[in-house]
Amino acid sequence: MHDGVLHHEVPIGLQPGDDGLVGVFDEQPLEVGDARVESPAAIHGTHQRHSFALAHPKVVLDEDQNKIEAVVPDDQLSLAIGRRGQNVRLASMLTGWDIDILTEEEESERRQKEFFTRSQRFIEALDIDDVIAHLLVTEGFSSVEEVAYVPVEDVAEIEGFDEELAGQLQSRARTFLEAETLRLTEQRQELGVTDELAGLPGLTIQMLVKLGESKVKTMEDFADLASDELTDAEEGILASFEIRESVANELIMKARVAAGWFTEEELLAAEEEKREAA
Repeated sequence: MHDGVLHHEVPIGLQPGDDGLVGVFDEQPLEVGDARVESPAAIHGTHQRHSFALAHPKVVLDEDQNKIEAVVPDDQLSLAIGRRGQNVRLASMLTGWDIDILTEEEESERRQKEFFTRSQRFIEALDIDDVIAHLLVTEGFSSVEEVAYVPVEDVAEIEGFDEELAGQLQSRARTFLEAETLRLTEQRQELGVTDELAGLPGLTIQMLVKLGESKVKTMEDFADLASDELTDAEEGILASFEIRESVANELIMKARVAAGWFTEEELLAAEEEKREAA
C-alpha cells in the first residue's frame, strides 16, 4: 500500500459464498456503514486517500470523488468482481461510493500516462526541466494549483529542493494561474457564456468553457440538462472533470432554482417528500 502504514482492518460485510470484503484505513476516522474505521491525513491539504482491500486487491479510496479503485492481478479480475458483479454491488451499497475494478496491467498503463501528463503540465506551466517536474509528480503533486498554494515548506522538503527554489516554483505557479484564469475568462465571454451562469457555485472557469463549447451558455440552458448529459463517460460535457452524478444533479437543481423553475422552499419540500417515501 503506497499511501500509508496500515493500522486497522474492519470487516464491513459478507454474504454467503462471497469473497472477503475488508476495509483497511489509517489515522483519521471515517464512517463506513456501521463500522468506524481510520483514514490518513490529507495529502498536501487537497484530498484524502485510503487503502482498502476487496477480494485481495490493492485499493485506493478518493474521498473527493467518492470513488474506490481496486487493482487486482489479471487472473483475479473475475474473483474481485464476484458472481454477476455481486461483490462490487455489495461493496458499493455498504460504502455508498462508486467502485472501479482495474487489472494491474491497466493500472500500470494509467499511472504511466498520468505521470507523463502531469510532468508535461508542470514543464509547460512552470518553465522547468523534466527532472524537477518528475520530482514534483513523484512527491504526489498533481496540479499547478497544489504547487501554488500548499505551504512553501511542503515543496522545499522535496529531496534536492530548498526554500529558494520552492518560492520560485510557487511564484511561477501563481503567475501562470492568474494568466490562465484571465485567458479562460476571455474565452468564456467570447463563447457567450453569461455572467449569471458563471456565478453558479460549483462551476469552475474550465467547466464554463466546456459548457460554452457545447452551446450551453445561459442558466436556462444549464437548467434544462439531465445529469448524464454532464457525466456520461463517453459523451458527457463535463466527463473530463469526473464529477459524480449526485454533484451534477445538485448543480442542475441550483440552476433550476436560479432560473425560476421553482423556489428553494419547493425544492427542499420535494427532497423531504422523496426521503419520506424512501
